[in-house]
Amino acid sequence: MTVIARPRDADGAALATRVTNLTAQANALANGPSKVAANDALDQAQRELVTHYVNIGRLSAANILSTMT
Repeated sequence: MTVIARPRDADGAALATRVTNLTAQANALANGPSKVAANDALDQAQRELVTHYVNIGRLSAANILSTMT
């Protein structure tokens, strides 16, 4: 997943950086409890980023739902 926050969106940039860092961490771990915990943390961070983008109007529920198959 690649997300680039808009230049004036400091909160979005911080959340996107967190997602990027957690993605790298999760990918570096072997299967096991640590990887499960890293994937859980990544999922939470991704949810927070999506919620942020919905709250500021960058994403809409219709846009998200249209990508589902």
